[in-house]
This record gives sequence, structure tokens and C-alpha cells, in this order.
Amino acid sequence: MQLANFIRLGKITKELMELLNLSVNTVQTHCNNLRKKLGLSNKKINLRTYLNSLL
Repeated sequence: MQLANFIRLGKITKELMELLNLSVNTVQTHCNNLRKKLGLSNKKINLRTYLNSLL
């Protein structure tokens, strides 16, 4: 949830790494898992755009 909120606010991978004290691979894995859970795996939609459209 925290990662999704940061993405929705427009944070980039480098900022997420620093804020959450994670490696780049961990951040990318969480983003990929989030895309899978939302059904966006093979679609050409930006994760941030999609998350903002939910509100």
C-alpha cells in the first residue's frame, strides 16, 4: 500500500529506494507484482496513471 501511494504521488524508482530503504531490484519486483495484481501485466498503461484514475 505504501509503495502504491508513493507511485501515485509521482515518486520515481530512485526516490522509492531512498524512502523505503530498498534496492532497485526490490522496488521493481514490487511494482511488477502490483501490476500483476491490478491486471496490468501485458497492457500499455502507466502504473501511476492507473492508480490516479482509481480515486
